[in-house]
Amino acid sequence: MTSDTYLSEVGTNSLALSWEKMSTYVYSNSNVKLSKDEFNKVYTLFSYEGTGKLINNTDASSVAGTNAIRWELTPEDVGTISATTNTKDVYVKAIFTDPNGIKAPIHITFKATVKINVPVCVPALKTNWYDNDIFPVLPAPYKAGETCTYNNNLWLGFNYGNGILVSGNMLSGGLDNGSAWDLQFAMNAINGYTSYTGTEPADKAGYNLSKNGTAVASLAWNAGHSQWGAYALDKSTNVVLENNSDAIALLNPIGATKNIKSVKMGIWVKINKWNTRNVKSYYLQFIEPLKITNTLSEGKSFTDMGTNPSKIDLDDAFDVKDAYGNTVSTNDKLKP
Repeated sequence: MTSDTYLSEVGTNSLALSWEKMSTYVYSNSNVKLSKDEFNKVYTLFSYEGTGKLINNTDASSVAGTNAIRWELTPEDVGTISATTNTKDVYVKAIFTDPNGIKAPIHITFKATVKINVPVCVPALKTNWYDNDIFPVLPAPYKAGETCTYNNNLWLGFNYGNGILVSGNMLSGGLDNGSAWDLQFAMNAINGYTSYTGTEPADKAGYNLSKNGTAVASLAWNAGHSQWGAYALDKSTNVVLENNSDAIALLNPIGATKNIKSVKMGIWVKINKWNTRNVKSYYLQFIEPLKITNTLSEGKSFTDMGTNPSKIDLDDAFDVKDAYGNTVSTNDKLKP
């Protein structure tokens, strides 16, 4: 929090006009020219208007450690801060009045600038990403006869060490009031699918993705998770893909570079109840469990059950690899 040259920061949420500056800019002003005692006898009424609270100490003794006027601001006083500039100018006017009407009122206007130091997302663990914006979601390693499942910890995409995915001071000047972070599906995560409506970020509706009312994917946090709450308890956030046609439609072929289907995610910081910031947006790409390649050599083919039917070993006909590049035996029973 910064202010004009008249004020100095004297506390977490406070600015003050010192006695020295009160004397220089007010008592000695050419339009006032009064001693402190004379000023106090004439201007016995004090009021203020603007943002925050003004405390008038001008009738007190000039004791070291005190200030003539103290300006206190709270997060509620400041309210919403521009997400474009991350700053907000606030003003307050001190009004000293002579109840006898002999001397004209004295108005002193103060200005302060409150700035949000937007946190940053912790660094990405690049070895687990396609690039800085695309995080692949692979199925559990294939096992013959088992149904393919997707239940992946999204924290594996980040180089975190203290149980949170963001770092940095939330708000300068101490106007940090219960700041926390959250990971959600973006409001428009992917065309044709819905996470929530309204404004970003959402409440826990941001943990679910659906299509025409059918659940498609969800975010599963560890036990004890409280949204925007005690994030130090969180150790993982798993994305779970459902087993239905709308979910399967989100899968991308292994190694595909065209017609990719990506699901947008967002990491948000709630600095206080009036201000949230998106610190990272990125995309999930769900990868198909298997890639089957025709490896029949030229001239080989299947024949029908004629007089002399041909027989081709399937191990020679197809190459089957899972999403991790491991070869899967064609003798295994493949389940969707």
